[in-house]
Amino acid sequence: MPIFKGIVDIGTQGYTDALKANIINYLDYGFVDAGAYNSVRLDSTGQYGGRVDRFYAVDNPNYDDRTLWQGQRKNIVWEDKVSIGNKISISGVWVNNNLVTSGVNIDYNNGRIFFDTPLSYSDTVQMEYSYKLVSVEDNDNLPFFKRFETDSLRFDDIFFPVSSGENLELSENRVQMPVIGVSVLNDRQQDGYQIGNFDKRVRDRIFLNIFAETDTEANKISDIICQQQNQTIFMYSPKSVAEGNDFSLDYNGFLLNPSSTWNNLIQPTGNGGHRYTDGIQAGKLYFSNITAENGKWISHKMYHKTVSLTTESILYT
Repeated sequence: MPIFKGIVDIGTQGYTDALKANIINYLDYGFVDAGAYNSVRLDSTGQYGGRVDRFYAVDNPNYDDRTLWQGQRKNIVWEDKVSIGNKISISGVWVNNNLVTSGVNIDYNNGRIFFDTPLSYSDTVQMEYSYKLVSVEDNDNLPFFKRFETDSLRFDDIFFPVSSGENLELSENRVQMPVIGVSVLNDRQQDGYQIGNFDKRVRDRIFLNIFAETDTEANKISDIICQQQNQTIFMYSPKSVAEGNDFSLDYNGFLLNPSSTWNNLIQPTGNGGHRYTDGIQAGKLYFSNITAENGKWISHKMYHKTVSLTTESILYT
């Protein structure tokens, strides 16, 4: 029996990392489920003009020439069901007006298309898809070497690499706004839950960095998060998801399971879910003390606002 309480295997993901993963996926699915996405049909144009459905060959030293084609938007909607609106389920990729369904893979995270066989630079590549309007990231994945992209909804420049959306950067090196960066602060508070055992009430502070191109966007996101005051949600177990290989996307961003959405992962195991009940009372997480701070302009095209909240769970050993 281990000397430390609450330890089964030192290699098992801890509560803090599981908490962060749950907050990220809860917010990510919550926004897209609420309709925070745009849909692109063939020959669609953006609000400023330009072709939204087109993808362009990108020279990337990590891949063979003309096998990687990139769109202007990242974070393509992969979820199979949403509550609001009619998102597009991708049926394939159009190459020179011909629908291609084999020999092609889609990187949903970075908005890229990979072809098994190189195309020609003169080929026309199009796709019908929906993309998320709000990105949610681990705050540690927003380092300074990544570029915060402005005007990412502008598709009106014919020559893609120098478009108004500043898409000269490879998609993996840019962050599209609005984006929420999630951090778990290192100031955990815990106290005894009941007499006679080692159960404890654990409170963590979650810090959310909101970056947007306008104060209106940032305030809207902040308001939605603040409305979750006093809400109780269930958590899923990342360990159980990994053991069951029930991931939504693989490490390349390719689709594995469009049903592995947050609302399905938190279901009991008997219903096909991965509810986090190992060491957490009923797998529940409670939100309180949600506070929005005054925002400020970092530049003329970037507005920053922060929201903090307290999460509470009952942990037992």
